[in-house]
Amino acid sequence: MNASKFFIGLICLLAYAATFAQSNQGGFLSPNDSLIKTYPYENVILIPSEPLVFYDAPNGAFAGRIFPGIPPNTPGTPPNLSKQDSMYYATIMGAVIRPQLLDWSYFFQTFDDRLHIPFDRQEKGFVRVLYGGFTGWISLEDLDAKRFKPIYWTEFYGAEGMVLTTPPNSTCALRASPYADAEVLVRLDEDHFETQVISFDDGRTTEGFFAKVRATHFNVHPCYDGSYEGDNVIDVYEGWIQLVDENGQPLVRHNPGGC
Repeated sequence: MNASKFFIGLICLLAYAATFAQSNQGGFLSPNDSLIKTYPYENVILIPSEPLVFYDAPNGAFAGRIFPGIPPNTPGTPPNLSKQDSMYYATIMGAVIRPQLLDWSYFFQTFDDRLHIPFDRQEKGFVRVLYGGFTGWISLEDLDAKRFKPIYWTEFYGAEGMVLTTPPNSTCALRASPYADAEVLVRLDEDHFETQVISFDDGRTTEGFFAKVRATHFNVHPCYDGSYEGDNVIDVYEGWIQLVDENGQPLVRHNPGGC
């Protein structure tokens, strides 16, 4: 095989790997950079002002819609709910779904205390959202028309400066390189380590499903009134942490309100 064919093959392989990784990865829906400025900053549900339609399959039949506000004729509904106040509520309804409020526990909360609709995969230009026993597929084209976009877990958790934590009562492996079988340097936990995403040689922060991080090991975590310096610092490591599993679901977490 000559060099040109080798590099063409390599480019195709990398493109396929990126597409496969993205299609098998979840995340959440967010307004684009120009639209997000129009939303209040705290405890607001970020969904389009026009109903967000979902289908029973990619390019399938209508299944329902999600829209801001409270279901009609709901007991205790505040009178004359303003457009801004309606942003603190979201309703789901559909062919087999009675109109009902979406509980805040359904949404994904980011550092700015805003709430987003989560999705678990992408397929044929649609993302899949789940609620209770219902499954719906939302068109990326429709999202774009409403000035919304998908944010993938590796994009969110792999952002430079992101502070990562482990799921409760669990640990994550800090590895020497971005491979699942690489040497484990140390196991990170939420009580003794502060782990922050950093960039490497060319300014990138991620490689596949891994992010480059700096992990500081403390005697007493600063969230529990420990110091960031001096004898409270046991060691500082640099390595790689896996952000999502083979199904594209996050292996790490963040604290929306900080500590």
